[in-house]
Amino acid sequence: MDRMATRVPGRRPALTAALAAVAVGVHGAPTVTAALSGWWTGHLSHWSTGHLLWDLVVFVLLGAVVELRHGRAALAAVIAAGVALGGAAGALVHPDLTAYRGLSAVDTALFAFLLASARSPWLALLALKLAVEAWLGGPLFASDMGPGVSLAIGAHLGGAVAGVLCALDLPGLGPMFRRWAPSCSCRGSPRTIRSGS
Repeated sequence: MDRMATRVPGRRPALTAALAAVAVGVHGAPTVTAALSGWWTGHLSHWSTGHLLWDLVVFVLLGAVVELRHGRAALAAVIAAGVALGGAAGALVHPDLTAYRGLSAVDTALFAFLLASARSPWLALLALKLAVEAWLGGPLFASDMGPGVSLAIGAHLGGAVAGVLCALDLPGLGPMFRRWAPSCSCRGSPRTIRSGS
């Protein structure tokens, strides 16, 4: 049995596309980018064009998969959890960091959500990636973040925890996004779409 929900015909990744467009727009407005550089506000701003492109490619791919398979409400909930826990963990692990930018905490939340909701053994590879990045003190893939910019591994760790928590069936909680979207399905068949009354 496939543990991943399947795509619902007719659904489009509108929220993914809209947030990607906002991130591009923010990057084109340096004043806005500078203003959006906090733990909870910096997810749509980026340090460099290379940083934006890397984060955006990952976000669009993973965001579209989550939105098409699990629904817009599930995507919104995973993003919100990634921002909240990514920001909280980032602030806790990096108390001296004066500015944070990037979608990587959200990207990590989306990836962890997809892997955990499918109960994939590849989740261990994501944990290994995060451990290696913590040990190296830098990202494994996106290296063009700009001069003097370091990896905020705490935000990545918080994002991973957020994604896993959103996918788990915890007593009284899970899947967490069902609190916002009771008709969403994180495993098994897609939610049923009914027409008419």
